[in-house]
Amino acid sequence: MVMLNTIYIKVLKTGKKICDKSENNITLKSAQYLESYSSYLGEMNEKIKSMMELNDKYAQECLRKANEIRKNIDLDKKHTEPYALSLYTNISWAEIAEMDDESAKIKDSVADAIQKPTNVNDYVHKPVIYKSLSSIYGKPIGFECKIPIINNLNEMPPSMYWFNGSDVNPPGIYTCLTKGFFIQVPFPNVIDSTQDYNRTGSIKCKYNTIKDCLDVRRELAAKFNSDLRDCKFAHKGDKFVKIGTQFRCQKPRFGNHNYLKDDIVSAPETDIKSILMYALSDVLLSSLWFQKQGDANKILINIDTC
Repeated sequence: MVMLNTIYIKVLKTGKKICDKSENNITLKSAQYLESYSSYLGEMNEKIKSMMELNDKYAQECLRKANEIRKNIDLDKKHTEPYALSLYTNISWAEIAEMDDESAKIKDSVADAIQKPTNVNDYVHKPVIYKSLSSIYGKPIGFECKIPIINNLNEMPPSMYWFNGSDVNPPGIYTCLTKGFFIQVPFPNVIDSTQDYNRTGSIKCKYNTIKDCLDVRRELAAKFNSDLRDCKFAHKGDKFVKIGTQFRCQKPRFGNHNYLKDDIVSAPETDIKSILMYALSDVLLSSLWFQKQGDANKILINIDTC
C-alpha cells in the first residue's frame, strides 16, 4: 500500500503539472494532452479499484484464517510445534492444501496488480498525416477522400474502443470510420437462413410504425374480406435481426448469440476472411459516403434499431 500511495501521488503531481502548463498554453494540443491524461487517470482509478477489491478479499481471507485458528486452539495448552498439527483436527490434508492455494492466489493477485506498470505514453495523442486519394486500388471514386498515413503496421491503433457514455450518447463499443464519423458498434443476433426461413425483423416495413402498418392491413382485410395478415417486417423502434448466408460464411449462423461460445472457437480462417470481405468493404463505402457529405461531425447510435 505504501508503494501504491507513492505511485499515485506521482501520477497526481504529473497531472497537476500538465493542468498548470495548459493554463498558459491555450492550444488544441494542450486540450488533447489533457484529454489523454484524463483517460490515463481513469485507467489508474480502475486499477486502484481492482486492488482495493483484492485487498478486501485478502482481508477476509486473513479473518477466516484467524477464526479457524481461534476455533481450534486450546488457550490453556502451551503451543509447541507438534501441537500445531492438532490445529487441523477434523480437516483433511486436501482441504488444508486447498485453503493454502486460495490464500496464495489472493497474495499473487495483489502482487501482480501492484507491480504491473501502466504506461502514461500509451495515452498521448500523436499527430496524424493524411493522404488524398481519388481512386482506390485503381478504381476512381469520383472525389478525393482523405486517409490517415502510417509508416509501419504496428503504428496502427485498434479500430474499436469502449466509450463510457455521455449525456447524449450511451456507453458501448464505438468505432471511428473517418475523422468526425463515429458509430456505436451493434451486436445483432444472426439467423441461419439455411435452417430458419423466418425473416421476421430483418427488413424495414414500408409503413414505418406498427400503428400505420396495422391500419393498412385492417383496410386491406376489410376491402378483400380476408383475414388480418401478420407483418413480418421491422417497425420503428424494433431491433433488426441479421440474416446469415453461405455467401457470407460457410457456417451461416456465425454470430448467433446462442451458439457464439462454440462457433467463435471452431470457425476457420477462411470463413473469417469471407466475413471481413463483405464487412470491411461496406465499412470503406460508409467512410467514403460520410466524407462526400461534407459533414463536420456525425455520431450514429443504435444502428441495429429500425
